[in-house]
Amino acid sequence: MSEYIHKSHNVTVLLYHFVCPAKYRRVVFSDSVDNSLKDICIGISDRYEINFIEIVSDKDHVHFLIQSVPVYSPTKIIQIVKSITAKEIFRLHPEVKKQLWGGEFWTKGFYVNTVGKHGDESTIQAYVKGQGREKNTKRYIVNSCLCFNTSSALLRGSLFLNRKHLMSYYFRDDAMHQAFFLHLFLWFQIWITLVIILNHSLFFHRYHLDILTYQ
Repeated sequence: MSEYIHKSHNVTVLLYHFVCPAKYRRVVFSDSVDNSLKDICIGISDRYEINFIEIVSDKDHVHFLIQSVPVYSPTKIIQIVKSITAKEIFRLHPEVKKQLWGGEFWTKGFYVNTVGKHGDESTIQAYVKGQGREKNTKRYIVNSCLCFNTSSALLRGSLFLNRKHLMSYYFRDDAMHQAFFLHLFLWFQIWITLVIILNHSLFFHRYHLDILTYQ
């Protein structure tokens, strides 16, 4: 049975289904070889963080259901299993080595598939799609920002505010909140523009007064 593996920085349940054929697809998995294979796998579990949930042989190939940790990739796991089991089976069963003409025990290829503890692909996909759809959930776009270039705005006598930047800066699923903040910032833009125009008008008025005074 699989279980949660707790490490200092992660908690995992990584399950893999491997299928490994014997070399030349020879029927080499007798009852004695099958028992030896299972004993060897138990020994592998004691030495490595590779837990065998199920081991089922079918004449010319073997199914492994294995749980491991993120440090081991699927390729690394099967390399360890193949290397140790082949060496030990040849040692314990010399007749198998003769059947394979003294060559390798396993074929070079293998099949692997990830196995979900809490659901299949469609179940997990539906769960992920359903996240973040609560009524009051906020969605923030990380790479967007709202910038006010006040110095250039004062020189030109205007303040530029991009609506797209505004909506990407603060975005809610609720359309009412979107409209509220949009109108709020638009009124703020109008107010700042009026203040700038008023300041410029006062400046030119004082400038003309100074000219008249000096005359």
